[in-house]
Amino acid sequence: MVISDRLLLLAAAGFLLLGLTLVEPGLLPVVAAWNVALLALLLADWLALPRPGALVVSRDAREAAPLDRETEVSLALTNPTRRRLVARYRDLPPLPFRCDGNAGEVALPPRSEVTLRYRVVPLARGDHTFGPLAFRYRSPLGLVWRQAVRAIPTLMRIYPDVRPRDPEEALSLRSARQESVGIRQALLHGEGREFESLREYRRDDEYRRIDWKATARRGRFIVRQYQAERDQRVVVLVDAGRIMRARIGDLTKMDHVARAALLVSRVALEGGDRVGLLAFSGGVRAWLPPDKGRRQLLRVTEALRTLEPDTTEPDYPAALEHLRARLRRRTLILLLTEILEAEQAKPLVEGLQGLARRHLPVVLTVSDPELDLLAEIVPRRAGDAFTLAAAREVREERDRTLRLLRAQGALTAEVDARSLALAAVRRYLEVKAKGLL
Repeated sequence: MVISDRLLLLAAAGFLLLGLTLVEPGLLPVVAAWNVALLALLLADWLALPRPGALVVSRDAREAAPLDRETEVSLALTNPTRRRLVARYRDLPPLPFRCDGNAGEVALPPRSEVTLRYRVVPLARGDHTFGPLAFRYRSPLGLVWRQAVRAIPTLMRIYPDVRPRDPEEALSLRSARQESVGIRQALLHGEGREFESLREYRRDDEYRRIDWKATARRGRFIVRQYQAERDQRVVVLVDAGRIMRARIGDLTKMDHVARAALLVSRVALEGGDRVGLLAFSGGVRAWLPPDKGRRQLLRVTEALRTLEPDTTEPDYPAALEHLRARLRRRTLILLLTEILEAEQAKPLVEGLQGLARRHLPVVLTVSDPELDLLAEIVPRRAGDAFTLAAAREVREERDRTLRLLRAQGALTAEVDARSLALAAVRRYLEVKAKGLL
């Protein structure tokens, strides 16, 4: 039972009358009658309340939802009694969720059901369970509230969101998917190995693509047109070490990396390639051999849904050795990581020496926006000069490491975490267009 403000006011009036009896003892019977009447009203009002189990509550939420996207949760409150009830409620979403409208007050007519809706934004991947729903409803006279807490087990699985975030990304990804599944025969003009067709020469075509026999037959320049090969191997290598725990806004770097890994896997699978996944930190955390089809996409999605960074440093040699022992056919190895120091990346540089002889490594490293800001500050104090010098030294060291990786035969790029997914897809399509595999 929860006492209402109305009952407190009535009780305060009784205490005031009790105080007056010190001046006028004749008021004592009045005070006694007041208190008896108040207790009788309180008891009658309390007994008029329905029992806690009378109010039926339920929650409806999506079983699976995308990360960092608004999704709706609905609450159904059913009043089976003949009395009108005024209820206050508070639902408890998982802690990593941002929510709005999960608490309030609602009037429930007799024998009715009211549906309430509010929105949540999941800010962490994985499995998340909602807490209990707490509610209280007021007595007919408004003297007390009856309170109850109802456990409603509701599990929501949060996956990386592969939907486009802005119009530019939407256009690029739509084009990529069309190229992959053949909805639109948008040929990748480059050095693909599979011959597609002949067409007339255009001003921007390379001379080496001219088909001289066809040119002689038709009396005008004819070029060969190629398209990307299918059924090639792609392995996405995901760094889940301690640096990926850092946050950029509401999400971790690991969230951005997981999105990029899932999106490029989806595009490659739609294009007919075989896709594998290897997640590592201090050791190998997850391994999916290259395969194709919808089932493989589901496996990759599920692996990335629950992958969280730990506190260990990434063991590049262990991850690369794991791949070297299991990949026989030439494979595009797309590494998603972050490199801050040359010493940290030294094992990676050494490991790529042998790997690049058989496979094609592509290294996409997440840029550090705070470091870039510090490297461009205008010194105003002595401490700023030291900060500027240190930031630029780290950035130069990082650039030197990328040059070393390129010297070992790796394709490299440094991109902002929010642009990582689109950069991964573009780099994959570039490799396919040039026939580098």
